[in-house]
Amino acid sequence: PIEGTEEVIKADLVLLAMGFTGAETSLFEQFGVQSVYDDYSTNNNQVFVAGDARRGPSLVIWGIREGRKTAEKIDQELRVMVAQ
Repeated sequence: PIEGTEEVIKADLVLLAMGFTGAETSLFEQFGVQSVYDDYSTNNNQVFVAGDARRGPSLVIWGIREGRKTAEKIDQELRVMVAQ
């Protein structure tokens, strides 16, 4: 920061692009996730992973797509559970 250069700008919305340093491995460890598969599932059948947590830093459009694909996978799994 350079003293005297501060400025206040009115805004309705501010998006912070902070970068991505990787998925929170502590969360994976808490749920026993050791493997993430191409179909968004993991070795823990109750945990699904999408977006940056699965593929690493990428474009937001990939995160949106993967979120949708993950929702489809979860829906499939729940339908199997209900049918049993």
